[in-house]
Amino acid sequence: MENYDCNQSAERVLMDASRKKNQNRNRLLFIVITITVGVIFSVFSLIYGKMEIDIQKNMKADGMAVSTYIENGTVDMTQQLTQLPCIESIGKEKFAGKLLDDSIKYCDCVITDVTGFEKMIRPAFTNVVGTYPEKENEIMLSTKTLQYLGIKNPEVGMEIELDFYWNDIFNTSGTGMQNFLLSGYFTEYQNQTSGASVAFLSEKSMEKNGLQWEPCRILIDHTKKYSSGSQIEHMLTNNIKLNEGQRIVSMNPAEYRAISEMMGSYGFAVFFSVMVLLSMFLFIYNILNISLEKDLQRYGLLQVIGVEQKQNIKVMNREMLKIGLTGSIAGAVLGGMFIIFLAAGIVSFMHAKKVKIEADIEDKL
Repeated sequence: MENYDCNQSAERVLMDASRKKNQNRNRLLFIVITITVGVIFSVFSLIYGKMEIDIQKNMKADGMAVSTYIENGTVDMTQQLTQLPCIESIGKEKFAGKLLDDSIKYCDCVITDVTGFEKMIRPAFTNVVGTYPEKENEIMLSTKTLQYLGIKNPEVGMEIELDFYWNDIFNTSGTGMQNFLLSGYFTEYQNQTSGASVAFLSEKSMEKNGLQWEPCRILIDHTKKYSSGSQIEHMLTNNIKLNEGQRIVSMNPAEYRAISEMMGSYGFAVFFSVMVLLSMFLFIYNILNISLEKDLQRYGLLQVIGVEQKQNIKVMNREMLKIGLTGSIAGAVLGGMFIIFLAAGIVSFMHAKKVKIEADIEDKL
């Protein structure tokens, strides 16, 4: 009794006594809650990470980060789109020319504005080296095109002789065999299994040779990432006026496809989590039920000596709340550590597998 603090409140004394009395039970409850929260956190983290990977995979397969565009767009169409609240940004893309090898096209030449390339096209590429072309004679090529030309070790600024022609057959200015400067290169995934590829030219080359932006493809980045392509097309059709020859092309966004593919996995995750929660509930219920008889006897004796019922209830609630909070925090930390170390191994494995597949594709080509 020498270390007893007479200034402690009644609730404090009861909490300390209850904690010491139920030490083994509380420890068991803490472990159960920690494991349960850790498992649920890990399951949903893995599902979310898989969905993010699928989004990036879908973008790379599409060759661009947007899924909606308007063919033969004009300035008037751009003005209409900017007034819609669901439109985040607008870019321009023009399929202006092509590269030929003995009159056979092996590469499309595209011109885009800054927004179109940086926000809507570049995210679909990997290993981007250099910058988008700015000068008249600059060009940006894919690694696939460079390999087709026999260039295995490209360098930014190197000179490349190419046979170039505009898509407008009546425009012969700046066509034929000529030297281009390589402003950059990138790895694309959209055309890995086809013979075609894509290259980028500067806006100055278009202006110098008498070409205009209109008509061009208008790339649309909108906020409705989880709506289907048909829903987005219907929304745009009702809000803008299309001229003759213009049409809306709207595919299912990468996010929409990723969440659709993951619905089965999410369903399993929800079912698994519900089963874990149910098991935890039954386990905790049984533990509490077994110890309830002894607790009722103890609380009855405490009431006999003058402890109020609300004080007993307050002590019980605080004790359970403390166990629940500490167990949840420990479970989240445990799940986070599991995800960090496991995710590193999974990413390394998937990267090695992807590199092997790409190497096999290149050998076949």
